[in-house]
Amino acid sequence: MKIIGIIFIIFASLFATVCYEKKLKIKIIRLEALFDFISYMETQISLFSLPINSIFSNYKLNTELIYKIKEKKYEDFYVYDEDFSVKVINFFENIGKGYKDQQLKSCKAFADILNKELVSQKSDIKNKIKIFRTMAFFLSACIIIFIV
Repeated sequence: MKIIGIIFIIFASLFATVCYEKKLKIKIIRLEALFDFISYMETQISLFSLPINSIFSNYKLNTELIYKIKEKKYEDFYVYDEDFSVKVINFFENIGKGYKDQQLKSCKAFADILNKELVSQKSDIKNKIKIFRTMAFFLSACIIIFIV
């Protein structure tokens, strides 16, 4: 019976670790999707001089996130630090205003900001996952020792 309990504890800690990793990686997936959209937007503006509404309408990848941005529903970005959230909102509130060159400069500047945030988030998440795995291991070990 103790062996079954030990196996259950090990699987429970593994499951908790996997769920936590998946939750954290959603932040990276959103940033990568946003980075892809900004690259697409930059290409569409530079090559075809399309208006912003057409760019939003023509984009077919990760449409849920892009639809929320188009509808000015930025709640998905409030999980990041406040400074970055403000930059996302400002970028999308101001894009489409001004000439083509201004829009391209804005896209490039925002792509740089996104890239820095992506690198920062990947590093941060990697550290959090290491800590969580270690904590789960030691917690499981303590419980197993207590059972035995």
